[in-house]
Parts: sequence; structure tokens; C-alpha cells
Amino acid sequence: MRVLAKFSQPVVGLLLVFVTGFLGSCGSGASDVELVESAKGYMAENQLRATVIELKNALQTNPKNAEARYLLGKVSLETGDMATAEKEFKRALEMGWDQEASTLGMLRAMIAQRKYKEVLETSATTTGWSETAQANLQALEGLAYLGEGDLLKSKSIYLTADKLDADAYDVLKLAVLLQINDKQSSDAAGTTNKALELFPQDPEFMLMKAKLAVINKQYDEAASTFEQIISAGPKGLMTEYVKQAHVG
Repeated sequence: MRVLAKFSQPVVGLLLVFVTGFLGSCGSGASDVELVESAKGYMAENQLRATVIELKNALQTNPKNAEARYLLGKVSLETGDMATAEKEFKRALEMGWDQEASTLGMLRAMIAQRKYKEVLETSATTTGWSETAQANLQALEGLAYLGEGDLLKSKSIYLTADKLDADAYDVLKLAVLLQINDKQSSDAAGTTNKALELFPQDPEFMLMKAKLAVINKQYDEAASTFEQIISAGPKGLMTEYVKQAHVG
């Protein structure tokens, strides 16, 4: 600002136009593939706001970029924008992106929105799916039944999913919720700790850990875990998980 102050207003205006045009030209011309790669770099650095900008730029260049759709769904899921996550995972699936990942992402977003009936009505061809993916799919169905209040059906599905892969993400989540429902808070805390060993710093399991610590009157541990969630949050962005941690 001190340097610009030495010039007249017309000259300053020309300089600003030049700089703006130069910066715009630096960002233009990148292909959708290059923009997606740039977004992945930002995602690795936990800069989710920049990640979203790059992915949206990629989709402006090529609306049919299935990977960009999938990654936008993944980021939206992480930030708590479940409606966008569901929409983008669905688009990625329709465009032929990885069926396992897209379907599971879409269903997780639907569960978060309490669209239990819609989840139970969603069909998926699981031919060629890994056992872990199949276990997660079954667990998501179990979560939907739990949300609908059908505890017996949810427990029955959990037992089947647990046999396929007891360490699968959604299987562990269902296990914790069933244990909480049965007032087995100590068992639920143990399962949550196991989940965090497999999925370190996962914000959903960390929130579960903190809330279980409150239930068990372990307030120091709860406060420490809430603080960890806040510290691990993306730079310059308040996610739903971070909001809940602040409230906690």
C-alpha cells in the first residue's frame, strides 16, 4: 500500500487491472485433470476450502469429470454438508466412478440426513465388491433399521456384517451405537478406541469417544478429545464436527 500511494490514482488503477489480469491468466488454461490433481494436494494438506474451489473449477471445465464429483462428495461428507455429499456421490456413481466408494459415500450421507427409508429402498449390485465393502453396506442397512427403531433387525444384520469384516468402518459404527442403545457404555468406549486405532483422528469416532467420556463422567478425557477434534479440523473452515466439539 505504501508503494502504491506514491502513484496517481489512474496509475494505481492500471496497475491493479494488470495484476488482476496476470493472476487470472496464471489460473486459466489448466485442464480439469490438472485441477483435480491440485485439489488432491490441498486435500492432503487439510485445506478443504481450497480443495472445494479447485474441484468446482474442474467441474466448470468438465462437468462430466467423475473423480471431481466423487472428491467433492468426499469433502462435503467431511465438512458436514450431507445434502451436497449425497448429490455428488450419486453423480459420480452415475458417471461410472468406483461403485463401492460412491455407493457407500452416498448411503453414509443419506444416513446422516436420517433418510433411513430411502437407504433401505436403495439397491446395489455388489458383484465383485470386497468383503469389507460388503460388510460396510450391510452395516449401513443396519444403521437404517436402527434409525427406524427396528432393533432386532439391526442386531441381526450387525452379526452378519461382523462376520464379513469386524474392522470395517460402518460395522464398528453400528457396534458402538448398538452398545450405547443397550447401555453398555464401557463396551462402546472400548469399541470406539479400537475404531480410532484403525481410523486415527476420524472426527465421527472422536466425537463418539468424547460423548461416551461425558456419559462415564470422565470429563477431563472428554474435554481433551473435544480439543483434539478442534485442533485437527481443516484450516480456515468450521466443519459440523468442529462445531459439535466447540459445543461439547
